[in-house]
Amino acid sequence: MKRTMWRALAPVVAALTAGMVSCGGRGNAGGAADVSAESAGGAVVFLTDSVGCSDSLMLGGCRATVKISGLYPDDGETACTDSARAWVATRLSFASGSSGVPLFVPTAAEIADGQTLANATASALMAMARGDFEDFERDSIRVSYEFECRFRPVFVSDSLLTYSYSGYVYQGGAHGGAAGLGQTFNRMSGEALTFANSIEPSATDDLRAMIRRALWTQYFTTETDGDGDMTLRDVLLIDPDTLPLPSCAPEFMADGVHVTYQQYEIACYAAGMPSVVLPYDSVAPLMRPAIVRLLPR
Repeated sequence: MKRTMWRALAPVVAALTAGMVSCGGRGNAGGAADVSAESAGGAVVFLTDSVGCSDSLMLGGCRATVKISGLYPDDGETACTDSARAWVATRLSFASGSSGVPLFVPTAAEIADGQTLANATASALMAMARGDFEDFERDSIRVSYEFECRFRPVFVSDSLLTYSYSGYVYQGGAHGGAAGLGQTFNRMSGEALTFANSIEPSATDDLRAMIRRALWTQYFTTETDGDGDMTLRDVLLIDPDTLPLPSCAPEFMADGVHVTYQQYEIACYAAGMPSVVLPYDSVAPLMRPAIVRLLPR
């Protein structure tokens, strides 16, 4: 595990070269990750540890692989660091793709050390796969499992920190499942920003309307198969008039608020994860004043 400095210049455009270190002697060792951003502004720093591991399992005709890598929060004993660590730990506890009960409950010691947490996640995934494979072996079933998890900071300012998590799970079938989500934290208080505590309650309908328009203009296209009569209603699995806010929190970035729907949340698998950017000058009037004061200038 190597400590790295996540350095950002406002406005930020972040790039990650993720490395992996061995997981308790298992898997492949690699170099440490480093992240930087470039623009004309004063440097803002957030310290991280580069952690990761990989493991594999063969049992009968079944195989499972796990890859975990990321930049784990290590920016001192602050409320923001604690909140970001807890968020990453929660994401990893659901690395199996379960939507109900977590695969394991991270201990305080695991949350305090990113490499220990990565090792615990890999061990839990391998134990789950072994249990499944022992049942499959009795029935001569052959299947492959794949699990991949990545996490990193993607935006930092004096007042905000945004973390990103991406995961991929394949447990047989036509295709795997992916997750891509983030969380923004108030760097002073450690509070996780959500739609509920960031947007004025009276402005929720306006926000939904803004997202509806952006989904069509930014993510979908009116030129589908040359049919100029296509509308948002034709590409969603739901009625756009009742469009819900995403299940995942908004991500505060340099260019605005990023809003992402997960696979199948509003559209079919082929549509991916519909995502839009709401510029701050458009969305700020809908926000609570305390949140507006945190926005990048």
